Amino acid sequence: LHEDVLFYLFYNCPGEVYQVAAASELYARDWRFHKIERLWFQRAAFFAPPKEIGGTFERCQYNAFDPILWRKVPKEMVLEFKDLEGKPTKQLKRISSGLTLHRAEARHLTSVLQENPELFSHSSEQLLDFIQYEPELAGILLVYQLLYEPSNYRSSVEILLNMN
Repeated sequence: LHEDVLFYLFYNCPGEVYQVAAASELYARDWRFHKIERLWFQRAAFFAPPKEIGGTFERCQYNAFDPILWRKVPKEMVLEFKDLEGKPTKQLKRISSGLTLHRAEARHLTSVLQENPELFSHSSEQLLDFIQYEPELAGILLVYQLLYEPSNYRSSVEILLNMN
């Protein structure tokens, strides 16, 4: 899924399995959630390596995802590692225990996917149109992809499959 969809699910599905699944996938894509600023950060590509690295922090150029502006914003700052959320495996186990698609949801999702095969692509415009009108199905789509597209979403699938 496109990053815009993952951010949408994270910020609009608080406490739900969709939020944790989106967080897990963002983490796998090298985004880190800052617990104090409540924003996602990723080292900026094509910039010099960190200017300072200590045992508990690093100073670097980052991209911060701003949920108000709905875009990535460049930001140079010092990140304290203690302020970053870890990999969301425990939350995923806790929130999503027993997660299954109901037959009606699975049938509806299958028909939506057959009518809109581009939803598995990375076309953010089509996906954003879709989630605007079908936010619950967009979340189900994310979980569906995480469960059934292991070649593209291996890290998240491993988390979901180890929920015993």
